Amino acid sequence: MHGVNKQNGLPREGGNWFVKDAKALPNLLSRKQHEVVADIVTKAGASPKWDMVLEVLELEPVQDDLSSVVESAARPVTARR
Repeated sequence: MHGVNKQNGLPREGGNWFVKDAKALPNLLSRKQHEVVADIVTKAGASPKWDMVLEVLELEPVQDDLSSVVESAARPVTARR
């Protein structure tokens, strides 16, 4: 199942192909998992081909300043009960 896990805010297994050692990711502490995801988001958004990716997917950029998105991805989400 792809998408984002609503409990921890991390991508599900569909995003693992971005991670060099995807099998190790689930074994990391939640905070470290968020750091890895934040790094991937930063690198993807900084890619010189990012605008082309958005165009092919027929998407518009959400915002120019991604710092708040990166901060949010780096912050662990507490599970709701």
